[in-house]
Amino acid sequence: MTHTRFHYVARAVIIDQEHVLLVRDQLTPYAYLPGGHIEIGESAVAALVREIVEELGLDCTVGPYLGAVEHGWSADRVDHVEMNHLFQVTLEGLPPLTAPVSKEPHLTFYWAPVGSLEHHRLQPTPLANLIKNRYSIHGAWWGSTLG
Repeated sequence: MTHTRFHYVARAVIIDQEHVLLVRDQLTPYAYLPGGHIEIGESAVAALVREIVEELGLDCTVGPYLGAVEHGWSADRVDHVEMNHLFQVTLEGLPPLTAPVSKEPHLTFYWAPVGSLEHHRLQPTPLANLIKNRYSIHGAWWGSTLG
């Protein structure tokens, strides 16, 4: 029997000198944008601020809403569907292109050049092109890995 799990997520697009901050979980071969699950009764912005503090111990400024990317995958007989809400974010108190130290031992944060995101196995996959082409996108971003 296959189960289904829905993930409601807020993600930070943090860009510095044409590099974007990525996070890699030691349990997977993929990279992600910083952020995490939005709890019931919590706004996406509040969730993002909370996740940045929990993961990095840093304050941040959440800027404009950029758009959304839906994503689906299967693992361990569970079908997952994720809705990612994307925000422009600025970290406070971090020198340029300094890799922040994770407060969670299973996470590693690093800066990746915007032009090479496809080589970092960034998930969801539409994010690489959305970030790379961000100046030519008018209106909200939209991407999907669903059929």
